Amino acid sequence: MAEKLPPEFIKELEFVSKLHEQAVCNKEKCREFSETLSNLLVRLEDMKYYRT
Repeated sequence: MAEKLPPEFIKELEFVSKLHEQAVCNKEKCREFSETLSNLLVRLEDMKYYRT
């Protein structure tokens, strides 16, 4: 399924992955990670990128 995602989503997922590494011991990064991932998931669902 990843090969079907637009390149900008791949870049955002890579960013969120790096943010997750930073968020482990940092409350602000943790909050940023949660908000960023949540927004990304909503956008993916809106574009019908999910499994049923």
